[in-house]
Order: sequence, then C-alpha cells, then structure tokens
Amino acid sequence: MARLLILVLLAFPTIALANAGLPMLAIVWPMSVPAFIPVVAIESWVVRRALNVSWRVAITQMVKGNIFSTLIGIPLAWVASVAVEFLLAFLVMNATDSKSYPPHGVGEVGGIILSAPWLGPFREGGHWIIPLAMIVLLVPFFFASFWTEAWYVSRNLCPEAPERARLAVWNANVFSYIGLFIASVCWLAFGVVTHA
Repeated sequence: MARLLILVLLAFPTIALANAGLPMLAIVWPMSVPAFIPVVAIESWVVRRALNVSWRVAITQMVKGNIFSTLIGIPLAWVASVAVEFLLAFLVMNATDSKSYPPHGVGEVGGIILSAPWLGPFREGGHWIIPLAMIVLLVPFFFASFWTEAWYVSRNLCPEAPERARLAVWNANVFSYIGLFIASVCWLAFGVVTHA
C-alpha cells in the first residue's frame, strides 16, 4: 500500500503539496521515546502501590503496556483525531460556505485547537503552535493510553479483579499525563518567551 502511494505521488507530483501541513504524529511519536522511561517509572509506582505487587512485576507490566499503547494506542488516537478534525472541517465548510478551515471567527489559538491533529501550513509561530497542539492532543492520547494499558494490565496482572486493575491504570495515567502536561506547558512557555 505504501509503495502504491509513493508511486501515485511520483506520477502526479501536483498532489504532493509542500503546504499540506504538519501531521502532529510526526512530532509526537518521536517525543514518546525520551518520555518513555519517566512515564513507566511513574505508572509503575502507582500500579505497585494500588495492586500491592512487586517493583519487578509492576515495571514489567507497565513497560509492556506502554509499548502496546505507544505502538497501537497513540497512532489510533491520532487517526481518530484526524478523522474528527476532517469531519469538522467538512461540516463547517459546508454549513458556512467557507473555503477554509478552521473558521476565521475562532481566532488563531482556537484554530490551532481545532486543527491540532493535522496542523495547517504556517510560516511563523511554530514556537507556540506545535506545543499548543501537543497539549490539545494529550486528551485523546490519555484515553487511548488508558484503554490500551488497562486492557493489557487487567488481563495479565490482575485477571481476578479487572476493575481494580483498570482503576490502578487510570490513576497511573492521570499521574503520568499530569507530568506530560506540565512538560508541554513548559515547552509552550519557553517557546513564547524565547520565540525558539
């Protein structure tokens, strides 16, 4: 399938536009690598305390659960977010007879929030646009991480009490995503202050 897409883009270069925007998965996925160890550490600590398991068991399960959520959950959440963004664009453009999305009335920040999964082309403002889009995407990524990790952990760590395991994973994800949110807000603040 990828070869076919490449062939089509090479055969019809006019559809391979440089101003097609920025799919945020290209930014977020690589950033999950340095975040992986702190996220696993936080989530393992919470799960170990909540389920009264050893460090080794908690770390092993959370490493596997986070690999699963990073490879499956995050991309699925991004695809779903892009689908919602494109559906909103279609509906708004048809309802308002507009030729652009996001609508001009929502302002620049509102436009970034509405188009966070796949940012439209921009010449300036990347120092705040990308971190803001990252903050917005933390919401669907949180739920995708929770669902994939809870499914994995409840089956493997606590099959006799899956609700207890899901609650532990929920709390673990709340803690780790608070950390990711703080890091993203710091990135946004740094970008706004330094324009870098």
